[in-house]
Amino acid sequence: MTRLGRPGLLWSPLVFLITAVVFLPALRGEFLNWDDSVNFVANPHYRGLGWPQIRWMLGTTLMGHYIPVTWLSFGLNYALGGMNPWGYHLGNLLLHAANATLVYLIARRLFAAARGGGSPIGGTTGPIMVAGAFAALVWSVHPLRVESVAWITERRDVLCGLFFLLAVLAYLKGLEHGGSLRPVWQALSLAAFAAALLSKAAAMPLPAVLLLLDLYPLRRGGTGWKRLAIEKLPYAVLATATAVVALIALPRGASVTSYELYGAMARLGMVAYSFIFYPIKFVLPVRLSPMYELPARVDLLSWPFLPALLGLAGVTAALVLGCTRWPGGLAAWIYSALMVLPVSGVVHAGSQLVNDRYSYLSGIGFAGCCVSGGGVARR
Repeated sequence: MTRLGRPGLLWSPLVFLITAVVFLPALRGEFLNWDDSVNFVANPHYRGLGWPQIRWMLGTTLMGHYIPVTWLSFGLNYALGGMNPWGYHLGNLLLHAANATLVYLIARRLFAAARGGGSPIGGTTGPIMVAGAFAALVWSVHPLRVESVAWITERRDVLCGLFFLLAVLAYLKGLEHGGSLRPVWQALSLAAFAAALLSKAAAMPLPAVLLLLDLYPLRRGGTGWKRLAIEKLPYAVLATATAVVALIALPRGASVTSYELYGAMARLGMVAYSFIFYPIKFVLPVRLSPMYELPARVDLLSWPFLPALLGLAGVTAALVLGCTRWPGGLAAWIYSALMVLPVSGVVHAGSQLVNDRYSYLSGIGFAGCCVSGGGVARR
């Protein structure tokens, strides 16, 4: 296979540009009277990067979130452009376009690993670069991305996404020369992971995601699972600490759903519905909404929870049985479940059952399936 050479350098900026152009209409948006009013319009504390503002950012759990890195980015927005919403929307847009580029860089390495026996090297061949760009754009311009990009409050999604993807990319870079993770790249990956967690707690599943990548497409099982687990231990420590902080912060800003009202069977229904909702919306993005309300009562044996549970079991069984022919499909399915798990209903707050924005990171694997299902990245 031949390399693309200099023309191959165009794929990253092309993915960035196309993604940015698609979301240009978001720059005409205003602050929304839905969280934006509380976070920005009526909140003088974040306005600037002086010590009083930074001290507030480092200690606040406004609306149940501990996200100091995200608040720092908003403070920078205010320092540069005051309360003009255009600058805040521009920040979200640029971060999302950068994330699309990172998805491209990661996808081509994973496709190369899937085709080349586990090594993430070699993603600079023509077909793989095209496949990576296609997967990145399928993810970045998908209608499910709108809520995260066009809503100023959801800066935490795109900023968390940036550092999450940087952590994965550094991890892959650290494995490019031999089977052991090089310490320098692991340190960079851990630093990016910490920044992701301080942008939004949604990055917590990364340790499990890295283990999933070890299994497929990196095929590092021969390294020894004990060694792989020890390798992920620093990530797990950061994720556990974040989980503790999130559980402390959540009740301070939101009403936590009681287990007395929604017991174990109800939670099972909520989790099953969450796991199946996002793949369906990825394939068929119709009737999207800013609010999918949590029913007053969740009955596992009623619509839509029983069909969701049966569908989840059926799809999982089919993918397990077919994993020899299409391991990427099962990997994407498990990845989506891992990323959705923290917001699936095990711990629940608010009046929503699901949210489009929860698919921001979980949908990346399905975008890759649009390519791997066609044979580009099959084993």
